Amino acid sequence: SPNKPPVAVDDPNGTAGGGNVITPTNPDAPGTDLDPEGGDLRVVNVQLIVDGELQGEPVPVGPEGVTIEGVYGTFSIDQHGEYTFVP
Repeated sequence: SPNKPPVAVDDPNGTAGGGNVITPTNPDAPGTDLDPEGGDLRVVNVQLIVDGELQGEPVPVGPEGVTIEGVYGTFSIDQHGEYTFVP
């Protein structure tokens, strides 16, 4: 049978500090993404939103991760979903 797509859920994370956009600390928390077939998930792109508006084009997340200097601070994320934000 064909591969089923992963289920991505919006993340209710705040901006300060860090976390994981794929697997929050509490797996029952809103925002937990999953692959219905149990495969590993990874972040492939990120896109900035400022005041509810998409900014520019999606930014690819490579094997080394990506760091983005934004209007309100610096956001870094890796393919495993671990991120930090420094205002």
